[in-house]
Amino acid sequence: MRVGGSLRVPGHDLRRGLAADLAQLIFDFAAAGAERAIERNIEVAQIRAESVESAGDRFLRAGETIAQTLRHQLSGHGAWSA
Repeated sequence: MRVGGSLRVPGHDLRRGLAADLAQLIFDFAAAGAERAIERNIEVAQIRAESVESAGDRFLRAGETIAQTLRHQLSGHGAWSA
């Protein structure tokens, strides 16, 4: 709006606006922190599940190797055969 040949900006109540913005920022920050904590817990659970699955796979492979070795030796082809 022009007043007396100069450009003038209407006044604003900055304190009220800043307080509302600050409250919203704090709320958003708390919500983001809670969301990140949940995501972190999910990530930890996934890593643990992958570790257990990996250990289980290694155990099964070791068992298969032992079983193959025993079958081979019992069939007369192993080091124990005469």
